[in-house]
Amino acid sequence: WQALKSSSSSASGRSKLETHQLEFFRRVDSDIMQAKTFILSSVSTLEVMVGEWQSAAVLAGLMYTPEQLEEVSARLNFQVPNQQVLIDWLAGLRPQGCPEEARENLVGKLNAVSNGCNALLQYVEVNLTALRKIFKKFEKKVPSEHRIHSTREYKNHHQMMAPAFQQLLVTASQMQQLGLSISHGQAASAIVTFSQVGPESSVLLTRMRMNGTLCAELDQLPGAGPQAPIDVYAKPSPE
Repeated sequence: WQALKSSSSSASGRSKLETHQLEFFRRVDSDIMQAKTFILSSVSTLEVMVGEWQSAAVLAGLMYTPEQLEEVSARLNFQVPNQQVLIDWLAGLRPQGCPEEARENLVGKLNAVSNGCNALLQYVEVNLTALRKIFKKFEKKVPSEHRIHSTREYKNHHQMMAPAFQQLLVTASQMQQLGLSISHGQAASAIVTFSQVGPESSVLLTRMRMNGTLCAELDQLPGAGPQAPIDVYAKPSPE
């Protein structure tokens, strides 16, 4: 009877532990979903701002709509291999520089987008830091043989770097390059640059790259290039 009582108590303890773990991961999933919703909402707002910048760039003669390219291509008396060749050719014909008023308008809109992207990158970094600390505490409290899920195989937080956010960062980076190309000296220093991608985000991007879910152009962002293998839940190096 004593053995049966001990066995029943042990089974009850395991059941409670599993219930607590299920609730733990449910809450983590819920928090990540809230973060993802905020990020995608912010991305949608920034996409509208990107569209406004692109319209201003078209009016300033710095960008071309597909309709404009088709019209120019139809009027040329020679064959153009592709649209990129046509764009490069038109860019070569464009007078150097940009009217001051148009440049200031473009830089102002560009800085608003860059500030928004920087804020989102910081938001993701803070949340990833919190998640790493939470999982580290979980691993200390729950022995590996009693865990129902492996924190090292957890991937729901990848949603914080959703494809729409990745594409926004790539587009904003290209906008910044164009902004710098029409600004010189003091005017160039007025352009807001991207923040360095934080160590937590760098780890996430490395894992997403390995899984084939990372937009290749993101490697151009500061700190986002391929990293050496890293322990996902170890404290990031300050270097």
